[in-house]
Amino acid sequence: MTVKEVKHTVKLLSKTHRESKDEDRFTIYLYDYEVEHYTSEKIYTFCIECEDLSSDFNDSDWKFITHYFNIEGY
Repeated sequence: MTVKEVKHTVKLLSKTHRESKDEDRFTIYLYDYEVEHYTSEKIYTFCIECEDLSSDFNDSDWKFITHYFNIEGY
């Protein structure tokens, strides 16, 4: 799925940036997303760790969302 296809498939409802601690007590940075599928009106919630993806995606919301949908096989 491309970014263009995802933009026509889902609507971004909310995005929240938060900090958390991993099992070794290191700070990790996460984006929590909530999106709605246009046709089914199903709500998807997911989070993406910024540190792992920020270099590849440069904090672009639609690229993060596309990454999630491609991994999940939608």
